[in-house]
Amino acid sequence: MRRLLGDDALDHTVEVERDKWGVPWAVVDGNLIPLSVSHTDGWAVAAAHPRIRVGIDVERTSELPASFARYFLSPNEVAALGRWEDRPTSLLAGWTLKEAALKALGWGLTVPPRTVLIRSIGSDGRAALTMAGEELGAGCWRDDGVVVAVACAGVPKLPALSISRGGS
Repeated sequence: MRRLLGDDALDHTVEVERDKWGVPWAVVDGNLIPLSVSHTDGWAVAAAHPRIRVGIDVERTSELPASFARYFLSPNEVAALGRWEDRPTSLLAGWTLKEAALKALGWGLTVPPRTVLIRSIGSDGRAALTMAGEELGAGCWRDDGVVVAVACAGVPKLPALSISRGGS
């Protein structure tokens, strides 16, 4: 929360509420801030921004079978994911990017992941995505046995990633 609210983060009242669709929101001193959360096997991640919708996903590192990719990746996307730093987890990186994008757009998995197009991913993990004509900036990285992705709606290029660990 410190990155979002500044050094006086402890002076704010922060709660998490879900709307009628189950979407989480941070309530900071009575103001709603879009919030995305994900968890897996002892890991929990969250992303928030006061002005744009964000989505985040975390998955335990595993090598997905190539046959699984046909359900959510096009051949062009598989080729784009070839720039991912860890080839065995490139399909998992594609999955986390798509899930983060769907959360950022407010859809979640109520629509097929194939509706998100991964246009490119750099060796630094920054990615360019599109869904229904809307561009999203995204980033993906590995950390201690997980793959994490974050996406921002309405932001065609993600700036350098700022990662904060722990409760701060």
